[in-house]
Amino acid sequence: MRRKYQESVSTFKIKISPSSPDHSSPSRDKSRTRLFSGSAHSLEISPSPTTNERARQQFDIFSSKSTYTQPALRPTSRHSAIMSTAKVKTGQLWGKNKEELTKQLDELKTELGQLRVQKIAGGAASKLTRIHDLRKSIAKVLTIINANQRSQLRLFYKNKKYLPLDLRPKQTRAIRRRLTKHEASLKTERQKKKMVHFPQRKYAVKVR
Repeated sequence: MRRKYQESVSTFKIKISPSSPDHSSPSRDKSRTRLFSGSAHSLEISPSPTTNERARQQFDIFSSKSTYTQPALRPTSRHSAIMSTAKVKTGQLWGKNKEELTKQLDELKTELGQLRVQKIAGGAASKLTRIHDLRKSIAKVLTIINANQRSQLRLFYKNKKYLPLDLRPKQTRAIRRRLTKHEASLKTERQKKKMVHFPQRKYAVKVR
């Protein structure tokens, strides 16, 4: 008589017969019924499977009925943190004077220093993402300050004979060294007399 193991929740049954009648004990001569919890399907396996085949069949059953879902990946601090919306816009900086720009620059640098200290101490990632915006804002303020200074210097040296090197047009090395239009048009006294007394002759060709 077959031995049956019943559980409160039975789903499908697998009948497995002993691998070989020689090495099996009398109690194992008869096929056994194993119960597994899962879907309500019964599956019968052909008799006399080997140990490896039996293990492979069980693995296939559980792998086919598996409901494992990959957990959602944890977002990194760069993407999970909300970027700060309080960014410095360049269009708002052109109307400010030097004192206001300098004051704003000091405030940005102070805030950046505090965030760098928090970064070393292990601060929140949502605050540390503002370091990028602060560095860009400081660069914008410095750019506006530098542009205003250069524009004032250009007005100061407008009618001067010489310009500072950083205010001169860069162009190329050869262009910077070539003669100006006025210098190229100058001629020596000998060249002037030669052009007056021996001008270029013009000939008329008669066509028959």
